[in-house]
Amino acid sequence: MIAFCLGADVICSARGYMLAAGCIQAMQCGSNTCPIGITTHDPDLQRGLDIDLKAVRVKNLEHDIEELLCSTGCSSLRALSFDHLYVPKDSTLHAYVTKPN
Repeated sequence: MIAFCLGADVICSARGYMLAAGCIQAMQCGSNTCPIGITTHDPDLQRGLDIDLKAVRVKNLEHDIEELLCSTGCSSLRALSFDHLYVPKDSTLHAYVTKPN
């Protein structure tokens, strides 16, 4: 959401969804040997993936994003602007984040 507040048109959110689905970042996605069973066609490895549990976790991620968005009063991520971003005065982020002109 911070990226949208800073003016991004698009962000990649796949990592959040993969982690919600149980990804342990074993870096084996393209080798058909994902130990969690997310990115494999091997039935033995797929047995380790509890679809019902992971579906709840992904749904919870979606719900959390929706709650954060609703707390801003915006109806879509594209409606976010710099004014929705709060950076505490003592934060080191002030060195990196400045309001656009």
